[in-house]
Amino acid sequence: MIPRMRREILFALWLAGCGGSELVQLDFPALGAARSAILAVTEGTTVYATAADIDDPARALVMERPTSPLDAELELLLYDDALAQLGLPPGAIRRVIAPAGSVLPAPDEVFGAQIIAGKATGWVPGMEPSQDVRAFRASITGPERCRPLRIRTATLAHGPDYAMALDDAGETILMGFERGILLLRGDTLIAAEVSGLPDFVPYAGRRRGMDPFFGGADGRIASAHVDERRVVLTLATTTTAAPEIRFIDGGISGEGYEYFALSLDGTISRILPGNDHYYRGTIEPLQLEGVYGGIVRLRSGKSAAGASSSPHVVFNDDPVVTKPVPGGVTAVEQLTGFGVVIGTSDGEIRVEATGGFEPLFPTGIPLPLTAIAPFREDGLLYASVNGQIGYWQPATGACIDETDGLRTEARFIIPRPRYGDWVITGNRLETHAAGYAIVTVD
Repeated sequence: MIPRMRREILFALWLAGCGGSELVQLDFPALGAARSAILAVTEGTTVYATAADIDDPARALVMERPTSPLDAELELLLYDDALAQLGLPPGAIRRVIAPAGSVLPAPDEVFGAQIIAGKATGWVPGMEPSQDVRAFRASITGPERCRPLRIRTATLAHGPDYAMALDDAGETILMGFERGILLLRGDTLIAAEVSGLPDFVPYAGRRRGMDPFFGGADGRIASAHVDERRVVLTLATTTTAAPEIRFIDGGISGEGYEYFALSLDGTISRILPGNDHYYRGTIEPLQLEGVYGGIVRLRSGKSAAGASSSPHVVFNDDPVVTKPVPGGVTAVEQLTGFGVVIGTSDGEIRVEATGGFEPLFPTGIPLPLTAIAPFREDGLLYASVNGQIGYWQPATGACIDETDGLRTEARFIIPRPRYGDWVITGNRLETHAAGYAIVTVD
């Protein structure tokens, strides 16, 4: 166990090798509300780890290593939960060969230090676990630990501009690039026959209620009727949003069906039958290369929108309200039990709070998070700009997939309750084609 008082805390590291033993020690940083810790020491690519609960009577956290090089990387992973809640026993953590075993729990805070020429440096706060520590596999198992993700991938000719489930069970998934629309039923991918509005080019889409709807390059909005193989487009309203719609949402209001659109120039449009309202200049123009963000309808007359080009979320209500966000906004969703949830360019998931957005949990992915969806009853599934996937539940904390992930950028995560899985899709990466993945968790 580890005492809480900074000056009473010593890190003790016995360097035991052929030249004898040497004790290296240094003060721990302020532990705050942490209740347990993992100390990881990396020599080259080999990681040694030990765990302890934080408790006043103890005097030091001690680790004995089998070799004694002069240099090593130290990482102190702090947790707000006790080891028992994390499913970890105290003491040395036995390493096993991947893919066996479990990843270490995602920490609430990380400090880093080094041993250089046999001397320890001071602790640096605000770190992320290193790649070697994230790849560490422990012999611990149990229902409350992270379970592996199973990922099946397939390539697409183009990265989708839009993707959605056509029913609550996820029986059919619609994915499309401009007017090229694909329907995924189970494992079968069907190229749809698209008709209607021949000059309409969809750039964004969503489904709320019965039929999906799309926002177009020219600002028009179309609805679609989908059967086994055909998609028929019809004009949804005679009014238009600002051109180059990139994100869209909608629903039934007291004034009829309303749509909210976020366009490439940053304009947020609210569209009503026979009427339209613009809120201009509230979001910086979206970046043409890598358009990340989103817009969600919260209730009649109100939406929340954000983009990677802008360090705030805009709630277009009466009056318009903006809430700051560190970095850019790379995903926007409204999820049951969480409210408005955003992904950020700093790899955070934040939820709406008084005056802004607060981090929900350490995600373990230090890259822009570009897709978020519900995970089981109480969690979230999320993915990044490079296709790395993670999931979070209160019982497990964040669990990160350490394989090659999607091999494609993640833009959309679509639950399929009918099959017990999720479809994740997005644009191509530099070294891989566009595609989609079907993801399950053991």
